[in-house]
Amino acid sequence: MGTLLLRVLLAVLGVLLRVGRRLSPRMRAQITTDLVIEIRSGDGVAHHYVFSGKDRSIASRAGRAPGPTDLSLSFKTALLGFTTLIRTDAVGAIVRLALADRVRYSGNAAYALWFWGLTRMVLPLGRQRPGRAPLPGALLAPDPASKVAGRITREPVATELDPAWTAAHSARAEMAMLQGVNGVQVAPW
Repeated sequence: MGTLLLRVLLAVLGVLLRVGRRLSPRMRAQITTDLVIEIRSGDGVAHHYVFSGKDRSIASRAGRAPGPTDLSLSFKTALLGFTTLIRTDAVGAIVRLALADRVRYSGNAAYALWFWGLTRMVLPLGRQRPGRAPLPGALLAPDPASKVAGRITREPVATELDPAWTAAHSARAEMAMLQGVNGVQVAPW
């Protein structure tokens, strides 16, 4: 029963991702590089998703990926994979299961978080938060009559960044998130 549930979930997810890519500019904006993500189980279920950054398309295919994958998740059983992937905290559950050696992964683990974000765009499981509105009586402009107005430093607005400030560029190049997107292997934790 677990193998059937996981197969159906992964196939439906593939259809929803393809439809969501056509309808949502927000989802298309997320697909910027060529990636292959594979999800499989120890009892024979396998499905892979091919993302193309060139034309921002998604292909979903049953079975193992024919070539190398950017991320491969392998669950011990299909039922474990199904129950993990439908959880609202799926990424946290995958990390806990990886530490317990019930899930193995190869490739860049950061792509699990990216893929989970895409799946939640088309399959919003869990609690949906309402849009945030400002609190009643919220401070919308500086109040010079406030008790703490003298303690707040206000800088003039900069219209452009200083091009001579090279430390910002070198610090940006060292960010793990940007290194992972550029294909550099980053330690997940």
